[in-house]
Amino acid sequence: GHPGELTYYGLLNFGHFESLNYELFELVFFAIMGVIGGVLGSFYTYINYKLTVFRMRYIRARFLKVFEACLVAAISATVGLLMIFALNDCKPLGQDPTQFPVQMYCGDGEYNSVAAIWLQVP
Repeated sequence: GHPGELTYYGLLNFGHFESLNYELFELVFFAIMGVIGGVLGSFYTYINYKLTVFRMRYIRARFLKVFEACLVAAISATVGLLMIFALNDCKPLGQDPTQFPVQMYCGDGEYNSVAAIWLQVP
């Protein structure tokens, strides 16, 4: 990692911003976004707690634990592949700062930005 380095080009790069001037009405939207994010985060924590309690009660056998891990891996891989296939966001090479472009489902001279997010290592 790169501790303390806030400009590290990882999976997401929003570019460099010269001016960050905000109007007063924009801060209201930022506050609303923060409240929505907080509610969604607490909902995620609640669901995670319920799932953990379920797993501790009912998934005790070793083969069930292995099966659960394989199921989660298969679902994650399937969702990733379906996103790459369905969103098919092909961009010309050189348009975005992608170090290793992924050409999955794109023509020559193009790369798939969704595939780059899923398959590229930071």
